[in-house]
Amino acid sequence: MSIATIPLEQQLLGDKRLARWQVQEIRRMFDMADADGSGELSPGDVALLLQRICKGSPHMPDRIGSTISEQDVLAVFQKIGSVRGNSVSWDEFLQST
Repeated sequence: MSIATIPLEQQLLGDKRLARWQVQEIRRMFDMADADGSGELSPGDVALLLQRICKGSPHMPDRIGSTISEQDVLAVFQKIGSVRGNSVSWDEFLQST
């Protein structure tokens, strides 16, 4: 089996780049953000996820979670690496971590 046919999740675990609990936590965040259950995140889903992360962080002032700009969301969305431009798959999300 070539490395291209091994799912990304298994590659990251096998290479010890991420521990199983880290992948599970990332998956939990992805599923929580996937509002419509499509298995992909829209820019709106990413915006909600960023707001939740910022509001839940003890290192972020409360006001930041409610003031994330559309420009900031799009920058993060593009940084994740969506090649299609309108949604982010689980593999793209996981690979961006």
